[in-house]
Amino acid sequence: MGGHYSYPKLDLSTKTVIVTGANSGIGFETAKQLSMMGAKVILACRSEHRAEQVNIRITNHIR
Repeated sequence: MGGHYSYPKLDLSTKTVIVTGANSGIGFETAKQLSMMGAKVILACRSEHRAEQVNIRITNHIR
């Protein structure tokens, strides 16, 4: 099966998205991928502290 993922190469730099549950699981992966495609991502999490941690993780991943 491989283990290689293929993501669409879209330019979402003009888009703003809100991702709920962005601190873990599918929400985190969605936020990360949308961010990698250039979208401005608003992280909707129950805890501000956890949202800040996710922001750091995503930012470090993209660099």
